[in-house]
Amino acid sequence: MRAEGWQRRGRGKRLSDTTFSQPPDAGTRFAERRAVPRYPFVAPIEIFEPICRVCLSGRTSQLSLGGCYVEVPDPMPVKTVCQLRIEWDRGKFETWARIVYIQPGTGMGIAFFDTAPEQKATLADWLAEPSALPVS
Repeated sequence: MRAEGWQRRGRGKRLSDTTFSQPPDAGTRFAERRAVPRYPFVAPIEIFEPICRVCLSGRTSQLSLGGCYVEVPDPMPVKTVCQLRIEWDRGKFETWARIVYIQPGTGMGIAFFDTAPEQKATLADWLAEPSALPVS
């Protein structure tokens, strides 16, 4: 019995023998898809998880309008919702956030959400500094 629906039609791309034998490199695939650029930004940060009342202190290493990377030796679990405060010589930034990925023993990536307009303005001012160059 022949499955005619599986015949190659038109100008399809021919698959090589190695197409499915090598796993895709997710880092390469998604690196170009960032919604906003990241900037090197080192500042103290406090992260508070309100349900268990856990507080962590660390420092940022990268910052964007949508999130940051925080260096902490013992990251919170992925999907943890928390409040955070970043203090810098030009003020402080506070918002709600969610842990989106962790690197055990190193740190965690955090996405901001429900950020107040005045806090978004503070963050935009910080990132508009002449020294702020995007991370490649």
